[in-house]
Amino acid sequence: MSTVGSIAPGRVATVGVDLVDVVEVVEAIRVFGTRYLERIFTPAELRQSGPARSPVTLAGCFAAKEATLKALTLEVEAMPWLLIDVDLGCAADRGVALSGFAAEAAGKHELESVLVDVALTPHQALAVAFGIRNAARRE
Repeated sequence: MSTVGSIAPGRVATVGVDLVDVVEVVEAIRVFGTRYLERIFTPAELRQSGPARSPVTLAGCFAAKEATLKALTLEVEAMPWLLIDVDLGCAADRGVALSGFAAEAAGKHELESVLVDVALTPHQALAVAFGIRNAARRE
């Protein structure tokens, strides 16, 4: 079951979507190397990508970060990407851990969590982030 199937009706407060071309991640790694990886991805995300630093997995993490920004309606010039930590583990459990002003933005939207669905192909990563409303909040 995907993340979407586990969300109770009426709990989705915000949604963000992003599509990343894997070749863009490959090129960024080629040009910027470790500097790019350490600026964009948390240590946990780098571990998820495996010893070979799978560009497909990294593209999925980046798409999830971008989708999360959109779900939180954050518009910043210099995004501290490490404030969004993506867990692409079990499909029923995918989510992001937020810190700093990303967590503050979630609080302003009265979100208890952000869940993500990510679809990966060898060429693209598509992510949809769902801002999940606090269960106690009623519209």
